[in-house]
Amino acid sequence: MYKLKDFAQDISVAIKDVQSSPFDRFVGLEHYDSGEPVITRYTDKSLLSSSVKEFRKNDILIARRNVYLKRAGIAFFDGLTSGDSIVLRVYDDCESRTGISKQDAIRIIPFILNSNAFWAYANKHADGMNSKRISKEMLYDYEFDLPPIAEQKVLADKLWAAYRLKESYKKLLAATEEMVKSQFIEMFGTIDEPKVEVKKLIDVVLSSGQYGSNTSATDYQEGKPRYIRITDINDDGSLNDDIKTAEVIEDKYRLIPGDIVFARTGATVGKTYMHETGNAIYAGYLIKYQMNESKMKPAFMKAFTHSKTYYNWVANSQKVGAQPNISAAQYDNMPVLVPQIEKQEEFLAICHQADKSKFVGFKSQFIEMFYNEKYPLQKLKTHIDVIRGVSYKPVDIKEETSDSISVILRSNNISNGQINFDDVVYVDNKRVTTEQVLSKGDIVMCGSNGSKKLVGKAAMINTIPSYRTSFGAFCLGIRCKESILPEYLSVYFQTPKYREVIEFLGSGSNILNIKPEHIYNLKIPIPSLEDQKHFVTIAEQADKSKLLHWKSIKYSKYSL
Repeated sequence: MYKLKDFAQDISVAIKDVQSSPFDRFVGLEHYDSGEPVITRYTDKSLLSSSVKEFRKNDILIARRNVYLKRAGIAFFDGLTSGDSIVLRVYDDCESRTGISKQDAIRIIPFILNSNAFWAYANKHADGMNSKRISKEMLYDYEFDLPPIAEQKVLADKLWAAYRLKESYKKLLAATEEMVKSQFIEMFGTIDEPKVEVKKLIDVVLSSGQYGSNTSATDYQEGKPRYIRITDINDDGSLNDDIKTAEVIEDKYRLIPGDIVFARTGATVGKTYMHETGNAIYAGYLIKYQMNESKMKPAFMKAFTHSKTYYNWVANSQKVGAQPNISAAQYDNMPVLVPQIEKQEEFLAICHQADKSKFVGFKSQFIEMFYNEKYPLQKLKTHIDVIRGVSYKPVDIKEETSDSISVILRSNNISNGQINFDDVVYVDNKRVTTEQVLSKGDIVMCGSNGSKKLVGKAAMINTIPSYRTSFGAFCLGIRCKESILPEYLSVYFQTPKYREVIEFLGSGSNILNIKPEHIYNLKIPIPSLEDQKHFVTIAEQADKSKLLHWKSIKYSKYSL
């Protein structure tokens, strides 16, 4: 085992006269990206007046405060940083101290400091209650294991390759999103220079903005609605993974598909979320609108709220006080661009194509990485078991409150590579065999459907269900053996190449069918488990790319 102090020391070079420093770049706490191994953001020093600390190229910066934000990364440039940053510098004589060269240590330590194991340690040993702080002494004493040097170099190569791929993917996302925003302006103009009719928001919705529930959030329970709060909404309009339910659930706050909520206060003011599916209610710092779809499509309203013209309105409209604020009355009177419905649909088609290109752009990496001479194709038959679903009749369906029941998932519970528990069926436990009970890592596939597009869609069970859970007769269960990771196979089931094969296999006169033997006879590349783990980490990053969370070493057997 090693300790961090074996590799690096804290460097604290105070710069009192900031403007006389030869370094122009300043990294504040706001420039760290949670979970990212590299610091890429900074500002210039022109507005600085208080003293700061100096760092040099290849130093590793760690934010002392708010451990839960997981902020640490290497800087590939010289610069200045906040006094709330710890600056670590790898020893010049690192090799004589540890047997690991300085260059190799520089390549691996940023990932060690972005591992789940490190942040669990930091959270446990940090000082303070509300704003936990990392101390230098606590940092020095962090212990970790490393593989032999040769394996360590291979691991570092894979991690940095994954990082570069992720950065390329982020650039693709950014470029695609900029293209969509530019297309919006080209087609519809801005509020100041419109190319279409401008109306107030109140003119295109069914009623004035409605404030949400003021009840407290509590731990999520399966079957309860998600409680959506302003802190749950990401910049891109998606929701984060901090899922809670409400202490008191009132139907008047339930969201239906197409509802849009606006954040009305705090640092998140102006952020929006469009509800598409699932059971949810919204909290009091959000304002809900239901669109009049004869005048404006909800998806178009969502797109408008991600346009530069909307951002400008938010910046100019919020009341500045202890907390920035925009009221329902202000949102009611917000000017919006309102093109004809046909033009809205035309723009949404462009957005859909852009989203599709992002998806294909990553999933094609599967083909590039594994469909080559290094990995010969193998039939899945020796790597999986395929299980038929549960047959039941209407009389077998039970109430949720009944004793000894099992949840039955159907094809409608598989969406976009994810399992949802909306609109499930309950049957008596006696209808479900032990083999048919789902566990974490099992994959559920739509085996029969009237639509070829839906046949073959699949999703993995990510967590152990709280209910005894199985799947219906029109679905197949896929259970992986030790030679293949379910996460790896699940990614394959989302690729264009898989879709081509599965659509060719669909057969049947009235209903399209995928049989167990079809899945057994699928030929795919089966790389080593280490290479599968490597790809899975990249896949997870791509699937959460908009959150920009780095989880590259989640599966490392060395618990980096």
